[in-house]
Amino acid sequence: MHTQTNLGSTSVSCKKSSVLDTLRANFGTYTSDITNASQCLIDAERDAQRCDDEIQKLEADIVSLRNRQQRIYRHIDRYRSLLAPIRKLPPEVLGHIFRLVCTENSAAEKIDCPAAHLSHVCADWRDLARTTPSLWSHISINLYDIQYDPFQVKSMLTTCLALSNPSPILEHIRNAFFTIFGVLRLIFG
Repeated sequence: MHTQTNLGSTSVSCKKSSVLDTLRANFGTYTSDITNASQCLIDAERDAQRCDDEIQKLEADIVSLRNRQQRIYRHIDRYRSLLAPIRKLPPEVLGHIFRLVCTENSAAEKIDCPAAHLSHVCADWRDLARTTPSLWSHISINLYDIQYDPFQVKSMLTTCLALSNPSPILEHIRNAFFTIFGVLRLIFG
């Protein structure tokens, strides 16, 4: 490999094979070719720095392209979501599916309110869930194991009572020492 570097009016010639030959020979600081070797070293270090700079630039470009690609993938996912078959269902059919899924809002080992989960999917589902009283009218409370915050139970019950109107509330309360009046006291303070 042969490298030529132009430094103003001077031209320095650096050959890879001559460097190896020189290293195998008895090259030392006492030889006359020290200036050429020093200049070849400076040129090689400068070239290495240019390569490092170019690599950093290319790596930054790769990061930028990957970020752009991720944004494009997010747009693709959103477009696919817009074209999903479930979006073609009429509200009446979707409401019927909701009623099949939301058989009960419960406070047992954990608070589970399927109607609330459905209402968090998108604005249309929220409107449909909130305007379908039967989704909110089945409530089951197990007070044997009180492992949840009473304020969360109160919030669930208040929401269910408000959104179930005019459907009748079907309550199932499990606790021998807790009556419906206790539940109402919890709700209304």
